[in-house]
Amino acid sequence: MASPGRGDLERFFALSLDLLCVVDAAGRFVHLNDAWATTLGRPVPTLVGRRVLDLVHPDDVDATHEVLAGLAAGQRFVGFENRYQDATGGWRDLVWSAWADPSTALCYGIARDVTEARRREGERREVHDAVLAVSSGGTYAATVSAISEQVRGVTRALGVVTSAAPPTVAGWAGTDVRPYRATAGAPDVAVPPVDLPLLGRDQRPLGRVAVWLPTGLDDAERARRVVLLHEVAGAAALILERSRAELSAELAAARTRELLDSVADAFYALDRHWRFTFVNPAAERLLRRPADELLGTSIWDEFPETVGSSFERAYREAIATGRPVAFIEYYAPLEGWFDVRARPSGTGLSVYFLDVTASHVAARALERRAEQQRAVAELGREAVTATDPRTLTAATVEQVHRVLRPPLAGVVRLVDGARVVLDAAAGPLAAGLPPALDLDGVRGTALFGALTSGVATAVARIPGPGDVQPGPVLPLGLRSDAAVPVIAGGVVHGAVFAAATDDDAFPTDDVVFLQQLAHVLGAAVERHDAEERLRELAEHDALTRLPNRVVLRREVDAAVAAALEDGSTTALLLLDLDGFKDVNDSLGHHAGDLLLEVLGGRLHEVVGDAGTVGRLGGDEFAVCLPGPLADDALTIVAESLLAAVEEPVRLDGLEVTLSASMGAAVGPAHGTDASTLLRHADVAMYRAKRTSGGHWVVYDPTVDAAPAERLTLITELRSGIRNGELEVHYQPVVDMASGDPVSLEALVRWRHPARGLVPPDQFVPLAEQTGLIGELTLCVVRHATALAERLRGLGVTLPIAVNVSVASLTDRESAETLVDELARAADVLSVEVTESALVERRARAVLQRLASAGVMCAVDDFGTGYSALTYLRSLPVSTLKIDRAFVAEVEDGDVDLAIIRSVVDLAGSLGLDVIAEGVESQPVAVRLAEVGVHHAQGFHYARPVDGEHLVDWLTSRAAG
Repeated sequence: MASPGRGDLERFFALSLDLLCVVDAAGRFVHLNDAWATTLGRPVPTLVGRRVLDLVHPDDVDATHEVLAGLAAGQRFVGFENRYQDATGGWRDLVWSAWADPSTALCYGIARDVTEARRREGERREVHDAVLAVSSGGTYAATVSAISEQVRGVTRALGVVTSAAPPTVAGWAGTDVRPYRATAGAPDVAVPPVDLPLLGRDQRPLGRVAVWLPTGLDDAERARRVVLLHEVAGAAALILERSRAELSAELAAARTRELLDSVADAFYALDRHWRFTFVNPAAERLLRRPADELLGTSIWDEFPETVGSSFERAYREAIATGRPVAFIEYYAPLEGWFDVRARPSGTGLSVYFLDVTASHVAARALERRAEQQRAVAELGREAVTATDPRTLTAATVEQVHRVLRPPLAGVVRLVDGARVVLDAAAGPLAAGLPPALDLDGVRGTALFGALTSGVATAVARIPGPGDVQPGPVLPLGLRSDAAVPVIAGGVVHGAVFAAATDDDAFPTDDVVFLQQLAHVLGAAVERHDAEERLRELAEHDALTRLPNRVVLRREVDAAVAAALEDGSTTALLLLDLDGFKDVNDSLGHHAGDLLLEVLGGRLHEVVGDAGTVGRLGGDEFAVCLPGPLADDALTIVAESLLAAVEEPVRLDGLEVTLSASMGAAVGPAHGTDASTLLRHADVAMYRAKRTSGGHWVVYDPTVDAAPAERLTLITELRSGIRNGELEVHYQPVVDMASGDPVSLEALVRWRHPARGLVPPDQFVPLAEQTGLIGELTLCVVRHATALAERLRGLGVTLPIAVNVSVASLTDRESAETLVDELARAADVLSVEVTESALVERRARAVLQRLASAGVMCAVDDFGTGYSALTYLRSLPVSTLKIDRAFVAEVEDGDVDLAIIRSVVDLAGSLGLDVIAEGVESQPVAVRLAEVGVHHAQGFHYARPVDGEHLVDWLTSRAAG
C-alpha cells in the first residue's frame, strides 16, 4: 500500500480534534495540527522545530525520553501519559498513542488532553474522602463538626458554619433542645455566604451549612466549588440523618428506661441463676403468686410449664447475646396471652409483661373480619366482569377455603328440589365428595337446612352413626358445618357451605362471611339468568322460539366468510307457506300461531345440527346451511323441508295440510353477505310461488336478474330523480274527535313523461334495490321542508312525516347526508320507519343520531311481523302507526280490534302516540275510537294531494 502523501496528511491533521504531530529522529516537532494551538495556547509555527523534551514537565522528561528511544527501536506505545506546558505556564495532561515509520525515521503521535478528566477525578476522590470523614464522626455533635471541616477542605472556603437541631423526645425534660453549631475557618460575616439546606431522604430539613468562598474567583471556578459543595452537603445530610436517628434511638431508650422505672406495669427481675430478685404488685396479680413466695426461687421451678417454651428460649437468648427480646406468647396455666419485654442487665434480666389476652383476641377477630371483607370485595369485583357463573362459583369456594381454612368447602346446586349437585369444592376432604346425591343424603347438616329452609344455618354437632337421629351418608367424619343458601330469582338456587371435623367450628362471624359470599354469587347467577333470558328474547322469535332475523343474518355472514376462506359453499333457503292466510281467516289467529309453532318444530327437526332454522316473520322461515356442502345436500334438505310442511297438522279438530314455496341461494356464488343472499333467495322463492307453489328453486341470475324492462325503468328513474319528475303528495293525519289535521305524511309520486303517474310500489322497491333510495328520500325531504316553510308563512304549523327505508339508514353515505338534512329541519319534519329498521343495528344507530338532533320517529305498519318490541323502550320512537291490514277488518270482527286494543295499551304504557292507517269509513272510525285510538289517516278524512291542493284545502278549512 502506498504511503499517504503530503496533501492527505494535511487534511487529516486539519480535521482531527485530537493533538496530532510528526517528530523526526532528533526528537523535534516536524508537523503539528491546529489542536495543539487550542490546547497549549501556543501558535503552531512556534512549536515546529522545537524539541519534544523542551515542552515536557521536568518530572516526565526521563519517561518521555525512554518512549522516544523505544519508538526509534520500532516499538509502539498506547496509553502513555506526560504533561506539557501551556502558554500560561500551567501543565496539561496528555495521553499518547505513538509509533514510528522505519522507512522515513519519523515518529507519529496522537494525544488527547485529559487534564479536566484528571481534575474531575481528583475532585471526586476528594469528595469521597470527605464523605468518609463525615461518616466516621461518631456522635451527633462530631458529625455536625465534621461537616464544617470537610466542606471547608473540599471547597477551599474561608469559613464554614454548620447548624443542626438535635432530635427531641416530646414531654421529656432530659432532652437537650439547643441546636448544634460547628464553625471551621474564619467566616467573613461582612459578605453573604452560599447557604444550603441539609435535607433528609423525605426532603425534611435537618439543618443548614453556610460557606464563605474566597473573593476574586472567576465565575467558572466559583460555580465549580458550589457544585462540590452540593455534592458534599447532599451526602453529609444523609449521614447527619443517620446520626440523628441513632441519637433519637438513644434518647428514646433513656426515656423508656426512666418511664419503666416509674410505671405500675407488671415487672420482675431475675439474677444470672434465674432466681427472682424483685416482683412488683402488678406482677403478683398477673402471676397469681405473692412476691414473698417467689423471691429467691428459680423461675423454672416455680413455673415449670415455661421450660422448653418460648419464654425460656427468649430469656436465655437475651442473656447470651446481651440484647433485649420482645414477644407475645400464650401461657396455658394462666389462660392468657402476654406481651413480654426482657432486657438483660449486669446482674441478670429485667422482665416487663402485660396481659394482652383481650386485645389479642380482639385483634385476631378484627384481622379475620378484615380478611373476610377483603375476600367479599374481591369476589364482588370478579362478579362485575364474570360472564360465566361457573367461574365465580370456583372463585367463591377458593375464598371460603383461603379465609376459613376448613377441611371441606364447596358450592352445591339444588336440582328439582330433591337433588344436590356439587359445582365446586376445596379442602383435604373434597376428593371424597360425590358429584351428586339425593337431598336426604345430607339430612342433619347445615347444608340440608339451608337448602330446605332458605336461611343461613350452622350445626354445632352433626349427628353421627351412634346418635338416635341418623347422620348424613357422607363418610367423611364431619362434626360441624355452616351453610348459606344462594338465592336467585327469589328461589333457592343452591348453597355455599363449609364443614369441619371438630364440633362447633364455625362462629357467627363465619356464617355472616358465607352469607355475604352467597349474596354476591346469587346476584351474579340472577344477573346471568336475566341476561340469558334477554338474549333469548332478543335473538329468538317469541312464538316458535326459533332464531330471528338478527341471528340468522349473523349465521349467514359467518357461513359465507368460512366458505370464502376454505373454498367451499354454503346455502340459504327461504320458505313461505302457501295458503297460510286462509288458515288465519277461517280458523283464527290462534290456530295460525299453533300451526307456525308445529311447522317451526318440524323444520328444526329436519335440519338438526346441520344448520340454523329461523323465522323471519309472518309465515316466512329461513334455513342457513353452512358448508362445506355435499353435491346433493341442498336437494335432500330442501325436499325434506317441503315434505315436513306437507304433513297434516290437526287444528281445532281439523286436519290442515299446507304446502310451501322455497327459494335457495348458494354462497359465495350468489352473494358474499347475508343481505345479498337473502335478497336472491327471496327472488327465487317468489319465482317458485309464481309458477305453481309447493316446490323449490335455486336462484338463477339469468332468470331472476333484472330484465331489459327493469333496466330501462332503473335508468329512467335515475334520470327522473335528477330531472325533477318526482312529486310529493301529502295526506293529513287528523284528530278523530274534531277532524282537524294534526300532522301530514309526505308520499312520493313519479310523474313519468311517457308512462304517466307511476305508483310507488313499482319504483320505490326498485330504488331500494339499486341504491337510488338515498337520492329519492333526500328529494322528498327537501320538498317537505319547503312546504313546511310555506305553511309556516301562512300561519299553519303542521309537522310533516317522511318515510325513510332501512336501505337509506344503513347506507353510510346516504345516511350522513340524510341526518344533516333532517337535523336542519327537525322542528318541522319527522321520520316514519317500518319495524325492520328497529332490528337492524346500523339503522338503529342512525335513528339514535336523529333523536339526538331532535327528529321524532314513528313506526309505520306496526304489528306486521317483526319482533321489535324490545327496541321500543330504548329507541327514540314517539308514535306507532297501526297497519291498514288490521284496521280494514275491525268493522266485521273482534280479532283485529283486540290486536289494536293491545297496541293502544302497549303504546300507553310506553308513552307513545297511536295513529290508525287506512280508515275509510265512519263505522271503522267509531270502533277505533272505542278502543282508545285518537288519531287516524285515510280516505274517510282526506286523500293524498299535492302541495298546491293541500294549501287550498287547509286555507278553505281555516276560512270555514
